[in-house]
Formats: sequence, C-alpha cells, structure tokens
Amino acid sequence: MLLNLTLNGLNELLKLAMSDEPFWVRSLDGGGEILNMEEHARSFIPIIGIKPSHFTTEATRSFGTVAGNSLTLVEMLMNESQWVDMFPCIIGKVNTFDVISTGIGESKSTCGTWIIVDVSVHTIKEGSQQYKIEKCRRLPSGCIIQDMSNGYSKIIWIEHVEYDEIFVHHLYRPLIRTGLGFGAQRWMSSLQKHFEFLRVMTSFVDYTVDSKGETSMGILAQHMTRNFCAGICATSNKWKAIQIEKGQDANLMMRKNISDLGEPIGVILSATKTIQLPIKPQYLFEFFTNKNMRSQWDILSYSGPMKNIIHIIKGQNLESSVSLLCAHVDNQLNNMLIFQDTCMDATGSLLVYAIVDSSK
Repeated sequence: MLLNLTLNGLNELLKLAMSDEPFWVRSLDGGGEILNMEEHARSFIPIIGIKPSHFTTEATRSFGTVAGNSLTLVEMLMNESQWVDMFPCIIGKVNTFDVISTGIGESKSTCGTWIIVDVSVHTIKEGSQQYKIEKCRRLPSGCIIQDMSNGYSKIIWIEHVEYDEIFVHHLYRPLIRTGLGFGAQRWMSSLQKHFEFLRVMTSFVDYTVDSKGETSMGILAQHMTRNFCAGICATSNKWKAIQIEKGQDANLMMRKNISDLGEPIGVILSATKTIQLPIKPQYLFEFFTNKNMRSQWDILSYSGPMKNIIHIIKGQNLESSVSLLCAHVDNQLNNMLIFQDTCMDATGSLLVYAIVDSSK
C-alpha cells in the first residue's frame, strides 16, 4: 500500500512539475505560481482521500538554482538530521518513525535527474485502525533536481497541502494562503540560502579574521538563528505558557535548561509579539540593519551609532551577513559587543542578534 501511494504521488508530482497553464497561474506578486484547483480536480484522483470540507488548500510551485550538485542535495535532503539547518524558519523538529527501505544503489531518474516526493499517510488503514486527520495533511509535494554544467543544480519545488485554518492565527492567514509562510518559494529560498552559506564558508576570505574564525562565526550564527526560530515555534523544546493580564497580546513562555551547554543553564524565557506596520518590508529591514539608526529601536544601543568590527557576507545577496558590532562611548569602544545574523529573500527577512561581553 505504501509503495502504491509513493508511485502515485511520484506520477502526480512529475505531471505537475512538467505542466504549465492551465494547471499553474502566476501569483499576484509575481514571485511564484499557484495551482489551479479546478483543473487539478479534473485531472487527478485524490490519492489520500477527499479533502475535509473545513480544510483550506495551499499549492505553489517555484523554480530556482542551488550552488551544489544534485547528489549532494539529495543526500542532504534525505538526511532528516540536517533539515532544521536547511529550513530553520520552516521546520522546528523532525522525527523518523520507521524506515521502510534504504534503497538499492542509486535511485535516480535519467540524465542526472533526481526526484523526491513527500505525501501524508494519515488516511492509510492498518487492520481495523485508521490514522486520523487532525490539523493538516500533505498531498504529493517535493522537488525535481537536475545537474547543470556549471556545478549548480536546477530545482523545481512543489508544495501542496491542506490544513484546518482554525489553528492559524488570523494575522498569519493571508500569508499562509498565498504560500509566503510555507509555500514552494519559501522552501526554495531557504535551500538556496543554506547552500550559498556553505559555499561562502569554504571560499570567502575576510582579512580581519582567519579562516577558522570565520567558519566558527558562521556556525555560531547558524546555531543562534536556529535557537531563535525554535523559541518562536516552540516545537523542539518543552515550553510552558505564562499567564499574562487580559488585553496583552504578547506570548510569554518559559522552560528549563538542565544540560545543554549551548544555552544558559536554568530558566529560559521567551516573549513574542506580532504587529503589522504600514511600510514595505524592504524599507523596514533597511532601517533595522542600519547601524546608525540602531539606537532608535534597540535599548542596548542607546549610546549612539554602532560600528562594524567584523562583517561577513554570506552570499550573493549583500543583505545576508554575519556581523560583530560595538557601540561608541566618548570615542572609545565599550565592552558590550553585538553578534548579529541577517538574511533576506523574496519571501521575507530575518534579523537575529545576541549580546557578547568582550571583557570575558
């Protein structure tokens, strides 16, 4: 049964990947493609059952290139332990329940092309039992990877999911519906950033720091951003909600760290708040990353403009970087340093920072 489900999902993914109109239409923002659900319903038989009436559908497609050969990409995508590093803003936690087959030799298509397909198995019956659909399910999704002559890989990524929108906060519903939250372009952009980061870490030279220090800073920035994302989604850690006064829309949580040396030992607090601003994301990101404007929003930078001690560009996009900042106090540098990781792509931007005490 699982083999049939896989083969049916593979055939559907291939057909969707190779089709254009009327299956796919350009999104209103021009950043990707959206599946024509009426055309899909006429052309495919549901392989995991009829969609629940209260579920919402999100289906998108994206094309792109990644700085790596197809075999390297496939090996990393098939290694679930690396998913959180490749998709830190999408995946919070990964568990492997069972390995049905490890494969025989190299399971790839012709002409250096690999196909990876994912599909939910919630509706598969085993004896008298049936898995229950609760919040979401994944229809045939995945990617087609093909080698290019320049060492890069061409990728077609498709995401097709159905979910119960009642579990999505009303502020995020428009983002999820259009695919900006978990759509194909989001997965593609995250994958591109990760492989560009790996390429830069092995080739870029900053004369203010040796290669080992540069690599260590890159790994530290990756770890910091991963912890930041884990703190927001609360999937990979056992967080406990803290009750706050009525009328407060912030989300407060706490957890205890007993043995992880990568974090402070003891109680860890997390506070999150979502707001909407009448300004383009690009302008807001430029405001936050402008070291001369930092004192207007960061209470830790009240002393004035910041100075870049170390600045490492993580890829072709200049907005994606790792920085070590310090504050000016009476023309002298104080002991407080700010370690910062930033990135930006078509689906959004991210700024994560932490305080470093240079006196220790």
